[in-house]
Amino acid sequence: MMSGNGTSGTAPRGDLTKGGGAHADPLARQLASAASLQPAGLPEADMAALWGRVKHETTAARSGWRQHLQELPTGVRVTLALATVLVLTAITVLVIGTRESLAGAGIMRVTLALSSLGILAAACFAVSLRGVHQRPLRGWAWAVVAIAVAVPVGLALLPMGAHADGSSGVGCLLIGIATGGIVSVPVFLMQRASVPVLARVCAALAGGGVVAFALLELHCPSRDVTHLLLGHAAVGLVLVALSAFVVVARRR
Repeated sequence: MMSGNGTSGTAPRGDLTKGGGAHADPLARQLASAASLQPAGLPEADMAALWGRVKHETTAARSGWRQHLQELPTGVRVTLALATVLVLTAITVLVIGTRESLAGAGIMRVTLALSSLGILAAACFAVSLRGVHQRPLRGWAWAVVAIAVAVPVGLALLPMGAHADGSSGVGCLLIGIATGGIVSVPVFLMQRASVPVLARVCAALAGGGVVAFALLELHCPSRDVTHLLLGHAAVGLVLVALSAFVVVARRR
């Protein structure tokens, strides 16, 4: 039998209103009352009104464009992140072009760098955008971050024996940090975690570092090992270190 206020006279079951008493959330009380009834115990009109309010309180409250992005399947979100990278790469090439000399070892270097963009960036973004309901990756996530940081270092060491050209690489480092940060923004916007998760944040920035390394390789003519290590390969390491510092500092 329904009482005058639209709720059942049967006492709610479970702990939806535990400890609430008169101060419990009205929506929680209604849900608890509905759960305590047999399917035919609540009039259809009242049930429709109840679940209409539930929809309004949940789905309708998440109607922003960012929430719609977060609700997309993980594969779609990773694809969107990679599409952003490809668009940025295309725009950069069209506006700035590529370095003049891409012969010999240069072609191999660029090919390896672009392969890193396709494989490592996708792996990093997949780790960062992994659904919160899925089993945590734990060590695997950090392994992906470590590989994404280490591969650019290996690529920078390929032209062993190159002579120093006197450039410190600071300019490339700053450009790479800015580029990697821009690339990571869409990934952050599509993350489902309500609070920053260290592994997810580091994975996003590691992916951005890989993309920045590839873009620098397309445009910077320097073949000096020191320049490549400090100006190109160090981008991912700096981004990961900065992101880890910020996340840890916010927890204190």
